[in-house]
Amino acid sequence: MEVARQGNRVTEERNIQVLIGQMHVVKGQFEEGLKVFQQMVQCPSMLAASGVYTPRCSLKKSPAWTDTLQFHTGYIESEIMDCSKLLAFLHSRCGESRLRAVYKKY
Repeated sequence: MEVARQGNRVTEERNIQVLIGQMHVVKGQFEEGLKVFQQMVQCPSMLAASGVYTPRCSLKKSPAWTDTLQFHTGYIESEIMDCSKLLAFLHSRCGESRLRAVYKKY
């Protein structure tokens, strides 16, 4: 019985670590995206919605954009696609950046 409890704790701790890692990736995407978007006219809410949509696509969540997300953000999937593609592109270039600490860690 005790072994089963310890196994559950290890699984829960691992899930928390994975979630924290995902949050750091999203934060890195936002930071990188904000640098680019400061020069472009983009609505901050679209950047936030794209910051949710992009990792959901990367993690192959189905559906990537739910009715609930659409309701709370006010954006349909097609409206955030361009912004999301740019975020994904920026994330793919993180390894080339001078500031790679977060990229290397996660």
